[in-house]
Amino acid sequence: MQTASTEHCSRGHPRAKVLVSPVECGVSTLKYQESSSTVARQRGGLAAANANLKAVKIATAKWKRRSLSEMLETQSAPVPSHEVSESPRNWYAVHTRPSRERRTADHFSYHGLENFMPHYRVVRRWKNRCTRASDIPLFPGYLFVRIAPAERIRVLEVPSVISIVGRGREPLPLPEFEIESLRAGLHLRHAEPHPHLVVGQRARIRGGALAGMEGVMVRKSNSLRVVLTLDLIMQSVSVEVDGDELEPLCGVTSTNRIWDEAI
Repeated sequence: MQTASTEHCSRGHPRAKVLVSPVECGVSTLKYQESSSTVARQRGGLAAANANLKAVKIATAKWKRRSLSEMLETQSAPVPSHEVSESPRNWYAVHTRPSRERRTADHFSYHGLENFMPHYRVVRRWKNRCTRASDIPLFPGYLFVRIAPAERIRVLEVPSVISIVGRGREPLPLPEFEIESLRAGLHLRHAEPHPHLVVGQRARIRGGALAGMEGVMVRKSNSLRVVLTLDLIMQSVSVEVDGDELEPLCGVTSTNRIWDEAI
């Protein structure tokens, strides 16, 4: 059986009849339903894929934001705050990435960690005859921080920190007297980096800034200097002194001639 449908033109005159088979109507309807369901399934699959991708991105971002402290907390129990405050604080040497000493010190200061980065001033002269003074770290790649043992995580989680200097995995504290003497008197003397020394005539500064510090005496041009060494980080610094501010120590070596010339 076929269905006749009559169409009219704009003037109302009847047009030719179009015979449409019910089978054809059913097939067209079925094809339309199938295409609609296919589009719906594709859209649903695309939405699910986008949701999964978004979930993966969120999980990846959370994993990247995990700090060292969060990872360590899963392996050890948290330290009560009263134990941190009651633990004695000591000075430790912190090894940093190259040219990151000042940024690391600023990071420590921002988070309330007492730190000390010795520096000396260098005046550079450019080709246009302009001069510029810059503060350069006295111990390249190192600075000092005063913390309790339980606060080591706060230091190690800083991205520019490589390690806390020590023996193996155990950080070793520095003598309190050495660091406090450097903090109090280093800026009062002319200091500059010096190659690490382990032998030579040893002397003690007996007066003025850095009094009580011991080092190796050397002569540079017309000035007398004492090389102070921090053996833990194998770094040395030479400070300019006068001959009457020094006293010799035991262990006289072949460099006595330098001492005699200084006196």
